Amino acid sequence: MIALASHQISNIIQEAIGIRVLPLLPYNKLDEPVSSHADMLVCVIDKLVFCYSDYYLENIEIFNEIENSGYKIIKVNHHCGEKYPNDIGLNVLVIGKKIFCKKEFAAKEILSYAENNGYKIINVNQGYSACSTFVINESNAITSDLGMKKSLENEGINVFLVSNDKIILEGYNCGFVGGSGFIFKEKAIFFGSEFIDNYENYKGLNTCLHNLGIKPVSIIDGNLYDYGGVKLFI
Repeated sequence: MIALASHQISNIIQEAIGIRVLPLLPYNKLDEPVSSHADMLVCVIDKLVFCYSDYYLENIEIFNEIENSGYKIIKVNHHCGEKYPNDIGLNVLVIGKKIFCKKEFAAKEILSYAENNGYKIINVNQGYSACSTFVINESNAITSDLGMKKSLENEGINVFLVSNDKIILEGYNCGFVGGSGFIFKEKAIFFGSEFIDNYENYKGLNTCLHNLGIKPVSIIDGNLYDYGGVKLFI
């Protein structure tokens, strides 16, 4: 098993969970604070990894390692820019056989694969659908976005709503909960102890996770940070 994560947090994740974490370097077409975020740079569906074609060429050694682990790289030619909505081509939320995205701006390669392989595509207003949603499993998720909550619940997914006011993302007013951690071996791993120690809704969130057999843990102290999440390759 290997993983992809921003170079800002990759070493800490690797030490915490004991698997190799490949560091994603910044992509100069994205806004600097999110330019190395996994949820902005890659989309994983089944055994396919979608990424920008020029970013692939810049980081071919990393993607070769992913291919060696049994995945196929799909290079997309979607125009990428640092300003919304040009930055959301790969920011697609995949839960089971459902894909949530702002369809107009999603990479055509992703949409084509989904349409031809039994996925239901749900168009949402939240362009950062992957950033905004912390996936627990195929039936449960956490989000701070009311629109995403409604769309997810309409598809039979249980949602726990949190506030993103205290999630840090340098250069922005706040970050997203989806980029603030990941699920690994029945643990919800967060990038910040404040979220699980002093968060105003922690009791309810803790109960929700406990009922699902998930233990919340933090791998860094202090405020919760949005580092763009983690892509695991099992």
